[in-house]
Amino acid sequence: MRLRYILPILFIGTGSSVLRAQTTASYNDVLLIVNDSSRNSVTIGDYFAQRRHIPAAHIYHFRADTSETMDSATFIPLKWALQGWMRSHNLVDSINYIVTTKGCPLRIATRQWDQFDSTGKLVALGGQSSFEDCLALINGVDSVRILSTRTQFYQSRYYNSTEHFKHNQQTMPYYLVTRLDAYTVDQVKGIILKAENPVAADDGLWVLDLDPTRDNASYGIGNTWLRDADSILRQKELHVMFDEQGAYVHDQKNVVGYASWGSNDNASGGGEAAKPRNTWLNGSIAETYVSTGGRSFQPGAGYGQSLVADWIAEGASAVKGYTDEPYLIVMAEPDILFNRYTSGFNMAESYWSASPLIAWRQVVIGDPKMMLRTNLSASSESLDFNSGPRYMTLSDSVWVRNTSGVPLVVKGASMLGADSLDFTFGPLTVPKTIQPGDSLALPLGFRPTAYRLEGARVRVAYRLAGDSADRVLFVSLTGTGVRPFLAASDTVDFDANIANSVRSIHLRNATPTDTMNITKITIGGTAAARFKVDPSVTFPHRLIGGETWDLPIVYLGGATSTELATATISSTASRTTIVRLRATPGFSGVEDRPVATGRMDLTCTPNPFGARTLLRYRVPVEGGMAELEIVDASGQMVVQRSLGAQIGGEHATVFDASGLASGSYLCRLVVTMPDGRTRTMVQSLLHEQ
Repeated sequence: MRLRYILPILFIGTGSSVLRAQTTASYNDVLLIVNDSSRNSVTIGDYFAQRRHIPAAHIYHFRADTSETMDSATFIPLKWALQGWMRSHNLVDSINYIVTTKGCPLRIATRQWDQFDSTGKLVALGGQSSFEDCLALINGVDSVRILSTRTQFYQSRYYNSTEHFKHNQQTMPYYLVTRLDAYTVDQVKGIILKAENPVAADDGLWVLDLDPTRDNASYGIGNTWLRDADSILRQKELHVMFDEQGAYVHDQKNVVGYASWGSNDNASGGGEAAKPRNTWLNGSIAETYVSTGGRSFQPGAGYGQSLVADWIAEGASAVKGYTDEPYLIVMAEPDILFNRYTSGFNMAESYWSASPLIAWRQVVIGDPKMMLRTNLSASSESLDFNSGPRYMTLSDSVWVRNTSGVPLVVKGASMLGADSLDFTFGPLTVPKTIQPGDSLALPLGFRPTAYRLEGARVRVAYRLAGDSADRVLFVSLTGTGVRPFLAASDTVDFDANIANSVRSIHLRNATPTDTMNITKITIGGTAAARFKVDPSVTFPHRLIGGETWDLPIVYLGGATSTELATATISSTASRTTIVRLRATPGFSGVEDRPVATGRMDLTCTPNPFGARTLLRYRVPVEGGMAELEIVDASGQMVVQRSLGAQIGGEHATVFDASGLASGSYLCRLVVTMPDGRTRTMVQSLLHEQ
């Protein structure tokens, strides 16, 4: 069979003859599918349910032929029955994952296959899909796409997501579906057991096998994904074997991640010869760019193309395959796949966030909630200091927890990145020992020197007890330097009866650590000709942090009714300032003093919320030191976080409540003003896990 080139997609078929127990996640949101007509399905279902404590109410039993192919006419009644059963058991909204078993159908066949015109251009997509992709869409608004013929691919809503998966009938009407399958039942039991004791990301080797002959307009994107994956994994200082020399890589030891062209690598030998012959660590995952690598999991299945079942037989804990020609566009992109899997996402989340399409011909093999072990986990993989003026230090911290089961020693930390000099670590005395289960606060700081978004990574080096190798934890840091804030009078009043009277616009650089220049004053409005800047004023006028300036404005006088104008003040501050000029006959009041204290706001979106929510708040124009306090229903303060010095205006921060129990909380924003006064805003929060 010849290769068919279809831009920007591809037919990827070719013709040719110290481990520590990992805490188990909850499986209360998992639905298990068992075909009672298959002894293999029943055996695997019973074993998985027992190992993962899946209740009987979360196991759907059906009876059907045990063939790997089911026709659409048989599938449709099965789909309706399953949907009705889920509704009657109140599982539609509570289930996030569906797990099928060996003995269930692998593909659903339809009469319509992909259509090409006379030039070889793909013009229509047939409805044939994997059983798992069909189940992914049941109950939701996208279920009409199941087995549908179409002229374009269906983009997955979860593709490239950086959020943990949560089924939602409106915004995420999918389930993440994986399959427990292999050549034998014992091999399936093996992947179930391996998922219980996974290694850490830095315990093994990440194999990326590029085929340089694919560097062309049709196939080159596959190599690009591999090159990007290499860059991402090396930035995390993981052990990478990246080959782009043309040889097909075999016989690698202790593999934890793998991606290649499989039998489509021109140096692989094709078919059965493409078996990688690796040794694999628990928790390992793999992807191959092979059209029909998941076409069968039956012993003795013929070759032609490589079979992902061979990767499971060798010892991989998870792999993605394709039941029928899917085209290159559907692959689990290794750069996303491995980045998610090494960033605290489970196996199913990693594969499906890396896969662009849905309602197609995909099958992911393995335990959906398998995750790599962490030795040192951070409360957040990223920390945003929000915005602050130049040269003012903003302080925050990230908590790290020893999840390894043995003592570990934090040896130190360093900053990486182009803006690393503007971020600080400490003060913290190192080395510092953390006992199993204990946590340590890592103090961090940001002192912006530029008016832009800045970023860096803090690299935390640590060592496990009894281990001679250094390991690392990375946390991404961001912060924005903002221009100084100019406080000004709202209105300046004049007596219209007095000619050439002089009154002042009161200006103050409200940012104590930065300098600004007043560059120009423009008088506008209906009475602009009646006002002018005092001739003694020259520009630019420099205001150092906290300095005030009385800017003299001259009113020419002689009006018999009120006259209005505006003074637009151009400066290097964060925004243009406009002051109203008003001349009233007989006005004799005292001059306005500088800007009155502005309003404060505090809002939470979303609310109720799950793990995280965005807090938006407004600081009075004078600015001040801001602090965030979270109080539970009993009145106990459970979170106290310094937001540092804040200029007047709008700000935002992410509140991570993943460590708090569900319930009602009060969020207090406390701002200490420059004159020592304290102002407080309160917002009710509802945290739902």
